[in-house]
Amino acid sequence: MAFHRANKNRPREESSKVPVPVFREVIPIKKKHYRDPRFDDLSGSFNSEEFEENYSFIDDIKKREKEELEKELKNVGENEARRKQILYLLQRMKNQEKTKKLLEKQKAEREMEKQEIMEAAKSGKKPYIPKKS
Repeated sequence: MAFHRANKNRPREESSKVPVPVFREVIPIKKKHYRDPRFDDLSGSFNSEEFEENYSFIDDIKKREKEELEKELKNVGENEARRKQILYLLQRMKNQEKTKKLLEKQKAEREMEKQEIMEAAKSGKKPYIPKKS
């Protein structure tokens, strides 16, 4: 396709009268590939026991923060907005602790069931395998 100039000082322009060819040569732009590390195999698999072990210090920090909030609640005075905020945070922390204890209890129960199944299999009984539902 020929480029034309109306004047030697102007840039070259493609004529608008000429129809665009069907197979126009266009340089393809590479699409950026985004990677979410939460779902990618390159990041490894999640191991809850290892996570709990590596980040156990967070429980200590939460416990300390809870104690500080309880002290602040006693000394808050007449500031009702701050009092409500502290009560909300304390309730949230209690709910998180309760949920964590419940999950630990369920995990311990599953471990006990596995232990019983293994012992029964060793003693020669027919193994009972619970359904996932």
